[in-house]
Amino acid sequence: MLMDEAQEFEPRESLRDGQPDPAGVLLKENDGRLRVELVVTPWGMPRRWRRRPAVWLGPGEWVRWQVNYRFVGLASVVETGPR
Repeated sequence: MLMDEAQEFEPRESLRDGQPDPAGVLLKENDGRLRVELVVTPWGMPRRWRRRPAVWLGPGEWVRWQVNYRFVGLASVVETGPR
């Protein structure tokens, strides 16, 4: 599920086959269980409290995370020239 300002925050579903991009999610299988861990982005501002490091899923289990990588306060660091 994706929502962004460019689409007026209209929810959009997205499905794809295969594993997720390893830049965003780490997957590890062990003893029939799957370890799922989100990779922290350096671009999210302000810094977030540390999230749960990972979850272990058994057969038939699933996880849904709500992730917010919003940018806040960028205008305060952009110089606009002399006043």
